[in-house]
Amino acid sequence: MKANLFKHIELLLKTNSRYLSEDDKLLKAKIYEDAMRMDKQLIKILISDDLVKDVFFINVDGVLVFDKHKFAKFIDSKEFLENSYTSYANKIGLTSGDEFISRSSAVVLDFPFKDCYLGGGQLKTIKKDKRSSLMN
Repeated sequence: MKANLFKHIELLLKTNSRYLSEDDKLLKAKIYEDAMRMDKQLIKILISDDLVKDVFFINVDGVLVFDKHKFAKFIDSKEFLENSYTSYANKIGLTSGDEFISRSSAVVLDFPFKDCYLGGGQLKTIKKDKRSSLMN
């Protein structure tokens, strides 16, 4: 079933020329970008197909909601467009759950002592000063 879904979505997306390269191959990065931006044209293409609608849309009180994270995980999988030239294939990086932290806006690189200056590289002969406050 899943192998058929990969091929099914590939054929569905090929109906729109904006997702095709000059040599008629799907542009995986463009599809991913449009999915994350909730692009109306992509949503219309996906919602027009019953199989895709059942897999990637959730019915909430009569309103269809697109699960963009599920779709992104699907197109990021190696089985979808195996030989695609994209920066997302076989990516190495830090993850939180199933998502790369580079794709999350909730990432903070946190350091202690944000409100002071720590001197470094001192020799033993130089008197070691305590932290100098920058904020106070």
